[in-house]
Amino acid sequence: MTPERWQEVKAALHQALDLDAPARTTYLERLAVDDPLLRIEVESLLAAHADAGTSFLSTPVPALLYAELPHNSLAGRRLGNYQLI
Repeated sequence: MTPERWQEVKAALHQALDLDAPARTTYLERLAVDDPLLRIEVESLLAAHADAGTSFLSTPVPALLYAELPHNSLAGRRLGNYQLI
């Protein structure tokens, strides 16, 4: 995708995100008439946006990294001047 095309996709996506469901459907239908590939790309990004939901990155990264370790596996270790309890 060229930088220019990405700017078109991004603008169309932001426009679609600002609309309520009925207006978004109408907007996407108009996109399909003018540029069917743009509509496909925007719909794909809208679906990814919906899948991300509001919990995206709500879990702290350390919790994800150490999820497979037993809960107390880091207890007793030193981290600089600090001892983990």
